[in-house]
Amino acid sequence: MAAAALDTLRIAKRLKDAGFSESQAEAMTGVLSDTRDADLAQLASKADLALLRSQIETMIVSAKNDVIRWLFGVALGLGATVLAVLKLFPGHP
Repeated sequence: MAAAALDTLRIAKRLKDAGFSESQAEAMTGVLSDTRDADLAQLASKADLALLRSQIETMIVSAKNDVIRWLFGVALGLGATVLAVLKLFPGHP
């Protein structure tokens, strides 16, 4: 379906009648025209957002796994350090 042409002259006249100055009416009409002519194909679709959400969820799971791995590694290292220090004191249980 073909889009109807935007009557910028009529819009500018209506804006001037409503109290806009000449430059304000022209600027507003230009913005409206630019908005109408904008390439809507550049906007994200639902599929794009779903893919992005999936990628983010994958990154979050990966980050959680890394944190858990580090946590257990640090806990193991801390336990080994405590045992090594206890070995320095033979009379201690």
